[in-house]
Amino acid sequence: MTATFVLQRYSDPSGVSGLGVVAHGAEFDDGSVALHWPGEHPSTAVWGDLRDVEATHGHEGATVVQYTDNDRLLKAYQLVMPYVLTSQEHVTPLRVAPHPDHPDRLRLVFQTEHAWKWWVALLDGSTFAATHEEVDGEIRTTWISPDGDLWLQYSEVGTFTELLEGETYGTEWARHDDPEVTS
Repeated sequence: MTATFVLQRYSDPSGVSGLGVVAHGAEFDDGSVALHWPGEHPSTAVWGDLRDVEATHGHEGATVVQYTDNDRLLKAYQLVMPYVLTSQEHVTPLRVAPHPDHPDRLRLVFQTEHAWKWWVALLDGSTFAATHEEVDGEIRTTWISPDGDLWLQYSEVGTFTELLEGETYGTEWARHDDPEVTS
C-alpha cells in the first residue's frame, strides 16, 4: 500500500520554495519515497527513506511531512483494537500509537517477550521474521506485518555482546570419536 503526503513548509530559510505545501510525495511499502516539486521547473526525485527527505528538506522543523490519507493507519487500528479491548492483562500492549518514524503505520509496544510473541502468533506471523537491533543499551525486537501497516516491538535491557557472553557453540554436535573433541 502506498501512502501519500505533502511537505508543509512553515518558514522558508532558503527563500526559494515559499510557504505552505511545497512538494507532494508517495511512500511505498519498502520505505522508498518519490517526491515531486511542482512549479515553474518541476522535478521528481526518488529517495531511499522518508527520514532522508526530512533530513534534507525539513530545515529543523520548518518543513514537516503531513500524510494526506490515513487508510493504512485506520486499517491497522481496525485489525488490533478488538484484541486490545478483550485481551488478557498480561498480553496487553504498553502503547498503541502511530509509529514515530512512519505516522501512517501503527506500532504496538510490549513489556515482555511473551506478550510480543502472543501477538505475533495471533496475527499469523512467525517470530523468526523479526529483526533485532541494539538501541541505547537495549535490544529492540520488531515484527512487521506483511503489508507493513503494523509494527510490534519490545525491548530488553542489554547489548548483543552481553547477550552472547557465556554462550558456547560447537562440541555437542561433533562426533564423540573425534580426537579433537574428546581429548
